[in-house]
Amino acid sequence: MKKLIFILIIFMIPFNLLSEEVKKVGAILYAKPFYNSFLGLKDGLKDFGYEEGKNIVYYPETINTDLNKIEGILQKFSQEKVDIIFTTSTFVALKVKEYISLHKIPIIFNEVDDPVLSGIVDSLSKPNGCFTGVSHIASKLVPKKIEIFKSVFPQIKRIFVFYNSSTNYKNETIDKVESTAQNLNIEPIIIPIKDINDLTKKTSDISLSNESDALFWAPDAFMTANSDIYYSLADKFKVPMMVLDNIFIEKGGCIGYSPDFYEVGKQSAHIANLIFSGAQPANIPVEYPEKIFLVINLKEIKRLGLEKYLNKDYLHFADKIIK
Repeated sequence: MKKLIFILIIFMIPFNLLSEEVKKVGAILYAKPFYNSFLGLKDGLKDFGYEEGKNIVYYPETINTDLNKIEGILQKFSQEKVDIIFTTSTFVALKVKEYISLHKIPIIFNEVDDPVLSGIVDSLSKPNGCFTGVSHIASKLVPKKIEIFKSVFPQIKRIFVFYNSSTNYKNETIDKVESTAQNLNIEPIIIPIKDINDLTKKTSDISLSNESDALFWAPDAFMTANSDIYYSLADKFKVPMMVLDNIFIEKGGCIGYSPDFYEVGKQSAHIANLIFSGAQPANIPVEYPEKIFLVINLKEIKRLGLEKYLNKDYLHFADKIIK
């Protein structure tokens, strides 16, 4: 009798719940700030009907800038038979590419500045290989960001920029910083950084004036992972700072103009859904962010005593004002 009841219960369960395949997503996050992208991906996939614990499982791994952890993480993902790997930053994507031929798992990247220039994909329209995703276009925005920065704080005469000198980053983004700044009569102070010890030493040696100097947070995964140095310098010298991404402006900084880590992660969800449905990453074009947001942190501007320098006309153009 019990056996008969069990059989009847089985036939009463909708067939789609019995047959629905559970999807598995691995995520490799370069550092804690990149977790917002992963949250965006999860929320985006929820909109497509993927409920965590029901029909999708996530395996997030934060490496805290240690790229040597990636090989072991990929082995774990391979054993778990994940359907997709979600990566954040150019550093992570490039490291994954060194090993991915052994695993052949589709990759969706976020926070990659220029996926073609960095060699992650062959082209935006035809990525080829296992990779596709949403580019953060951080370098492309550099000229516009400096123009806005100067317009909001006309007193700026020098901008201080740190970058990781162990990459070819300077050849591209820093060139844009230098040329744009000089065209606006701003002196760019470019400070190369080798490692955390070098960063500590060089930041302890500089001095900034709040009457003429500013901090410009250029796209660089290493500096993003060590972003506390920007906040401490801005606070110490009471200078305006433009953050790399708007998610950082709640903690400090005066202005941000960027895509949003969370929103870009959420945008990636439809790419994941395509792959779940059988599409190959090689045939899914790389996308640009759907929206760029201007955020002004009026609260921080007042706290630092910089309101007297602020071009208040720009408050009308802001997508968000923090008061």
